Amino acid sequence: MIEVITATRLSEPDFRAQSWLARSLRQVAPGIPVRAACDNTRGLPEVYNEAIEAADPGATLVFAHDDVWILDRDFARSLARALGTYEVVGVVGNARRAPGQTAWVSADGERPDVQNLRGRIAHPHGALGRDFADTVFQTEEYGLTPARVRILDGVLLAARAQTFRSTGVRLDPQFQFHLYDLDLCRALDASGVTMGVWPIDLAHASRGDLTEWRGAREAYLQKWSS
Repeated sequence: MIEVITATRLSEPDFRAQSWLARSLRQVAPGIPVRAACDNTRGLPEVYNEAIEAADPGATLVFAHDDVWILDRDFARSLARALGTYEVVGVVGNARRAPGQTAWVSADGERPDVQNLRGRIAHPHGALGRDFADTVFQTEEYGLTPARVRILDGVLLAARAQTFRSTGVRLDPQFQFHLYDLDLCRALDASGVTMGVWPIDLAHASRGDLTEWRGAREAYLQKWSS
């Protein structure tokens, strides 16, 4: 039992017809249901926590951004294999966690932590086209995959609902979009949960807004001082 959870500013009809996530899932995994918070104005933690509470304990929950295009045509089997190895999986991450680290890709907030990065993901090479098929993508190879990590990027995260139930870990609502993933990984790591990257091919349309990220960074550093 797999359920994909996402949040989107689009209306439900527009999400189904236009979003990369919904359209790609119809191609690679048409039988997987999508729980979408449409016309959404809430933070991702609130949406994701709501899905965790409502899920069957045996369900596999996949938290994904709505601007992700899943390319893996064996998506369900890839998830099963990944969660047979790690308790929480993503596609890119960092094998270490440094004091004061506020980005999965960097230990000091400036330089990429090249030796410890793991996984791969595709991003647009140049401007977005009118559609996915009109966009040129470049796959960024960060390091080994599959591989165990301590921090995952939240573009796609998968875990069995039972992992959240047994640990009591939930997402912190104060991190509405930025750094919710690092905060979650810190809490999971502290609970002894194993995390890893897996070669689930996907493309992500955006890289995030640094202005909003800086605001979340201060709250994150206040919560995690080491």
